[in-house]
Amino acid sequence: MASYSIPAGYKFHPSDEDVVRFYLRPKATGQPLPYPDIVFEFDLYGEKEPSEIWDMFGGPSLDETEDLFFFTKLKPLSRSRVNRSVGIGGTWSNESSKTIFARGTRIPIAMKRNFRYENPGSLQDGAWIMREYSLPMKTQPDVGSSSSSSYVVCRLSKNDRPKPKVVGEVPAKKEEMKSLINLHKRKIDQER
Repeated sequence: MASYSIPAGYKFHPSDEDVVRFYLRPKATGQPLPYPDIVFEFDLYGEKEPSEIWDMFGGPSLDETEDLFFFTKLKPLSRSRVNRSVGIGGTWSNESSKTIFARGTRIPIAMKRNFRYENPGSLQDGAWIMREYSLPMKTQPDVGSSSSSSYVVCRLSKNDRPKPKVVGEVPAKKEEMKSLINLHKRKIDQER
């Protein structure tokens, strides 16, 4: 399903400001995009799991430094809250946010939110990262609006540091952990 219009040999590695200036803002204002088929239009807050989306749009053929980019619309729960559920039982959990400023200024041009995919009990839990770019609230209508300004750009990537899984194991008691640590220290001392 993935088809890129950029010249052969080039990789799509935009800065945060480039994502906003050349893709999100033009999409929100109905202007043409520089490469119209490099940022896909797809509902990332829908029924597909991140791994399915990754596979559908050519993620397996990308190198480890490349990500997939999508235009998606926010789904309001209320005036200030957004539904970021995904797939069956999964959600995008907000890890951090930051304001993106125009290069060399303190003028805010967008908000960048970092999310981690969470789906307890799934092997994919913690295996995906998504960065969501949105225009400042004063330049866009209410989240529930059907305007093209309610679009965000999402950057989907694999998490190279997924949450550690403990499946079917009971955490060791504090005393047992101390004992294991001391045993490990003695082993290291003996090897010296």
